Amino acid sequence: MVAFTQEQREEAKRRFLVKESQFLKDCEDYTKKTYLSIPKLHKPLFLAIFTGEKSKAKCIKAKCLECSNFEREEIQKCPIKRCPLYSIRPYQKN
Repeated sequence: MVAFTQEQREEAKRRFLVKESQFLKDCEDYTKKTYLSIPKLHKPLFLAIFTGEKSKAKCIKAKCLECSNFEREEIQKCPIKRCPLYSIRPYQKN
């Protein structure tokens, strides 16, 4: 695991806040309302997706988080085996 300096953390936070404010200024009301309802811990993931930094892994993680009301433990215990994402859902115990 890489340790970041306080300066690096502050710079990352500053970049996030700039990107977030630009996104909120430019997006539609529905998207803004959706984004603002996301818990703070998961905002960077959703901001990346909403601003075009899509990857399959990020999109799957975001969908599972949204479906489980942003609870990682609920994703691990997901009972919906018919879900197309069930076998590739994040936070599974190996």
